[in-house]
Amino acid sequence: MDTYADLRNAILVGRFGPNERLVEADISSEFNMPRAAVRTAFVRLEVEGLLRREPNKGARVRLVTDEEAIQIMHTRAVLEGLLARRAAERITTADAKRLAASARRYRGLVEAGDVLGSANANVELHELIREIARDPIPSQLVEQLNSRITRFQFRTAVIPGRALATADEHDALAEALIAREPERAERLMRRHLTNVAAALQRTTTGER
Repeated sequence: MDTYADLRNAILVGRFGPNERLVEADISSEFNMPRAAVRTAFVRLEVEGLLRREPNKGARVRLVTDEEAIQIMHTRAVLEGLLARRAAERITTADAKRLAASARRYRGLVEAGDVLGSANANVELHELIREIARDPIPSQLVEQLNSRITRFQFRTAVIPGRALATADEHDALAEALIAREPERAERLMRRHLTNVAAALQRTTTGER
């Protein structure tokens, strides 16, 4: 059993909510894990930004603020821009077919009004681009950042007009990647995630 992975997944799927206290002994009993393994998992999850450890009190699930989420989106724009560039340089014919299908799937779910399905499809499309890029260091950094803002995934999906705008941005991005245009792909990815960050910013200020 992978204590770290199991506990991490429990946090990401919302089994433990923001600011919820996690007591080492309770987690050990609930997950049937040695306390030493739980302690080690707490350390790793704190480094990843998912937990905040408290002396003699265990740990709490870290609450990511709106401002932090927006900063993370801007950081992702830079990292995923680099990954889009790499993907455009390394994409194969088979990759191109998968990417085109992924973009079509996202648009279809958006047009069908499937908010949860389209949110998941959005994640899958970005994961596919990272896979095509075959550049592990920035990919790992993006995955770590994403784990901090999982709860914002659905929130951005329901911003009026954002999902359709994302579909258009995905289509343009896929076109640049398939055409093997690295500079354009990087520019479009940065613009896409910057637009998402701006939309999220507007929700915090009440703007439209």
